[in-house]
Amino acid sequence: MWGIFGHGNVAGIGQALRQQQGFRYYLCRNEQAMTHTAVAYAKMKNRMQTFVCTTSIGPGATNMATGAACATINRIPLLTCLDYAWNPAAYDPSRSVGQAILQMADTAPQRAVLKNLVDAYPGMLIYGSGNTGFNAVQEQFTRLLAMPHSRLAAQAYIDGLQHLLERLKQEFPGHYQPEKQTLDDDIQQLKRRFDGKFPN
Repeated sequence: MWGIFGHGNVAGIGQALRQQQGFRYYLCRNEQAMTHTAVAYAKMKNRMQTFVCTTSIGPGATNMATGAACATINRIPLLTCLDYAWNPAAYDPSRSVGQAILQMADTAPQRAVLKNLVDAYPGMLIYGSGNTGFNAVQEQFTRLLAMPHSRLAAQAYIDGLQHLLERLKQEFPGHYQPEKQTLDDDIQQLKRRFDGKFPN
């Protein structure tokens, strides 16, 4: 198991590891790195073994999202424990992401814009570089362009991302600069692709 302990997981998982001495635990310093390491290990083991990755709820959980998205996209097994759940059968990972957003935002509009950002880039932006070789926005735009009569849908998609960028700048004027830049770069690239497919 890789992990960083905090208020969300130390009472449950930390205690269990202390009581189960034979279960090996590796301390890491970066949540995104530990998920990528676990993904690499699972690939090396031909998807037959994997590591558990645990972190506390909040920014730590959000940092794991890029690696989790990479594992999902490539169908690599990865077990993440974002926070302690007293009832594992009822554990809901989407709730953990929601709790992270609650801690990172102070107002309802801030929470809404972060939710929309995570929806646009599933786990690739907030506190992460997104350098997985996969860009959810570009992939979605490619699917839209492949549809018949795609001009209106593609334009609406670009407009929606532009509105998201404006809201992100308004709600977080001093934060998320790399994320804003990534979103702006993607919008400019989508506009170029749109102009190439639908010249005036």
